[in-house]
Amino acid sequence: MRRVSSVFVLTVAAALALTSCGKAAEKLSEKAIEESVGGGDADIDEDGSFSFESDEGSVSVDADGNVKIEGEDGEFSLDGSTGELPEDFPDDIPLLDGFEIVTGSRTSDGAQTFWGVVGAVNGEPEDVFADVVSAFEADDFESDGKSESTNNGQFFGSASFVGGGSRVSVTVLPDGDGENTTVSYNVQSGDE
Repeated sequence: MRRVSSVFVLTVAAALALTSCGKAAEKLSEKAIEESVGGGDADIDEDGSFSFESDEGSVSVDADGNVKIEGEDGEFSLDGSTGELPEDFPDDIPLLDGFEIVTGSRTSDGAQTFWGVVGAVNGEPEDVFADVVSAFEADDFESDGKSESTNNGQFFGSASFVGGGSRVSVTVLPDGDGENTTVSYNVQSGDE
């Protein structure tokens, strides 16, 4: 998938900087963005949301910080703060009980789709990692590798699994608060 054009990145940055302005400034900002990128349609709303559409694709950021970029070669979305799984996340991926989603993303080029979900689980990293491995094995995913290490008294674990048309890698590491463990799921589906 091609990189997002610098025009889109500049457009998003400009819009985010200008979203706190009033109604007249919104219209001026929209016009300035449209002219600076050589066309397209920009829309800045009072609630902090922003969208831009041109022949190359579209960019939108809603009031919750969710980002969606679409172009001729694919799409990307990032969950800003809703704490929900990304769009069409495979339902056969065994997420741990008590897993609280912090952020999620989805990228697709039409042939393959990639999802990333990061969250927290209450418990010690070693125990959480053992639970992750057990959950995937119980759901008939095949292990494709596993690594565990301890550095300065901190446990880190990663494992990868294949099953149900998906390749999944999971990383488990201590959270900064000392009470939770961070778990990251990266899922790939589609033609490999």
